[in-house]
Amino acid sequence: MPTLRRGDRGRSVQMLQQILSDNGFLGAAGVRLRNPSGAVVDGAFGVITESAVRNLQQRYNIPVTGQVNPVTWEVLDMQENPYRSPLPWKS
Repeated sequence: MPTLRRGDRGRSVQMLQQILSDNGFLGAAGVRLRNPSGAVVDGAFGVITESAVRNLQQRYNIPVTGQVNPVTWEVLDMQENPYRSPLPWKS
C-alpha cells in the first residue's frame, strides 16, 4: 500500500477512511475537531482523517506522523481488522 498523507485522494484513502470509520477513529476525530459531519468516507485525506490516523498511531505507540506508512498499515491489519479476514491490500 502507498504512503498516504493529507492532500491525497482516491480509492486507497477511501479504504483507509472506511477502516478508521468502522473502528471509531474517524467519528471520534470529527467530534474532537467539532465537525462530526466532516467525518465521512469521501476519498479525500483531510484534517479529520489525519487526526484519526494520529489517534490510531498514538494508541498503538508507533510514531505519530499523521501519515499512513507501512508500519501504520500493518497496525491497521493486525489490530483493527476484527474479522481477521485478509484486508484488501493483502488479497
